[in-house]
Amino acid sequence: MVIEANINSGFSLKSQTQCDHHSAFLSCDLTGVPSPDTPCKRCQRPGPNWFCLSCKDVLCDVNKHDDEHYVQTKHCLLVGCR
Repeated sequence: MVIEANINSGFSLKSQTQCDHHSAFLSCDLTGVPSPDTPCKRCQRPGPNWFCLSCKDVLCDVNKHDDEHYVQTKHCLLVGCR
């Protein structure tokens, strides 16, 4: 999504199918997306957890493993496995 300024109504969202920035940090191979009950890679906490779009790791937010993953790797795109 792209946020565009609109002087008449404030802001609007515009859908797009391509992003020039994604190739720097996003895995192009999205095969093997984990099921919603996949446990956290670090503590084995059962899902729902978060799936990293850069490296495909599954991490929990309860034990802050998703935050630690960002600090260590700078991977900033996670999707909820729900």
